[in-house]
Amino acid sequence: MMKILLSYSLFFALLALSNGKWLRSIDSNDIRSISAGNMLGKCRGYCRRSINMTVDPLQIIAMNEPNYEQLDYPPTQRQFLFSLVEWQQILSLIDSERFQALNDQIECSSECYADWVQWIQIDWIDNSSKQITFHGTTVPGFEMLVEKLNQMKEQYQV
Repeated sequence: MMKILLSYSLFFALLALSNGKWLRSIDSNDIRSISAGNMLGKCRGYCRRSINMTVDPLQIIAMNEPNYEQLDYPPTQRQFLFSLVEWQQILSLIDSERFQALNDQIECSSECYADWVQWIQIDWIDNSSKQITFHGTTVPGFEMLVEKLNQMKEQYQV
């Protein structure tokens, strides 16, 4: 009886430790929001477009903004609902540790457009965040994520 009680105690102690936040590294299940956008530098009108996805509430907010205040182009935004399945699909494209290890600024590749800047920001539930900017068409190791976010910026427009 004592062996069984000791075994159960050890099992539950290990279970509690493995689920302890202080032992875990940040993973994609800890993400609370993902934002992505792009900006054209020398531009008049709506030069910045972005989306912000949140898990609580499960929504996407799309925005269009000028680079500087322009009366003819006030910032606009629109809210969309999206599914938990879609959120999970996006999370499956993210390795949080690898994303956090990226440089904040990805250098221009051979496909570089000097005036065209894209960015991705991930916010975790522990209030940490990481934003990267890049001038090329993708981020090495995150090509599928960049492609999916660009598709979503086209799908969810103001």
